[in-house]
Amino acid sequence: MRIRFAAALAAAAVLGMSLTGCGKLGQNYTDYIKSVMDLRYKDDPAKYVELTYSNELEAREIYDIQLEYMTETVCTYNGVEMDYVSDDLLAEYEAIAETLLSKTSYNVLPATYSNGTFQVTIEIQPLDFWEITEEEMQDYCDTMYNVEKKLVRTDAELDALETKYAEGTLEILQSHISEVGYLDTVTKTVTIVEDADGTYGLSDQDWYDIDDLVLGLG
Repeated sequence: MRIRFAAALAAAAVLGMSLTGCGKLGQNYTDYIKSVMDLRYKDDPAKYVELTYSNELEAREIYDIQLEYMTETVCTYNGVEMDYVSDDLLAEYEAIAETLLSKTSYNVLPATYSNGTFQVTIEIQPLDFWEITEEEMQDYCDTMYNVEKKLVRTDAELDALETKYAEGTLEILQSHISEVGYLDTVTKTVTIVEDADGTYGLSDQDWYDIDDLVLGLG
């Protein structure tokens, strides 16, 4: 039999997929969830392409969406306005995001079947990057907005301050990127759901929750 799957990606549309079932549904669900996570976080499309009968170009689009989402998350979490991030600066923020994605740590456990549904538990070690940088970023933010911003008199000066803040934030983040470690392991149990079209997968909320936990934002 053929089982169709859906992967709800942050900031992306739901993608309908196909996967052969043949009596191994539990393992298929486990493998599928891990393949989506490996693609989104590790830029490893091999298993995803195999299971979903897609191609590397389609897989690359999914990773690119995740990388863009992570880059914007790094900026907005630290109060950086995207309008003041130049292309060159954006490339450097993207490099931080790519490093953080590559350092994510998780383990997808075998699926279990109960009361007519499959569930999969994921063990996750959240990144501690935000805690590492929190104190220094808070001090920098206080200086910029409680001291320097009070001296701003024109829109041009405000634009210059926002750009300076984006540049200074980047320097702080870059100085700590090599220190990234992990918080205590947490677990997330998800339920395989079927939508009206017969597509199997996780809910959008489950994918968002997984993102937050893996990235240390939960």
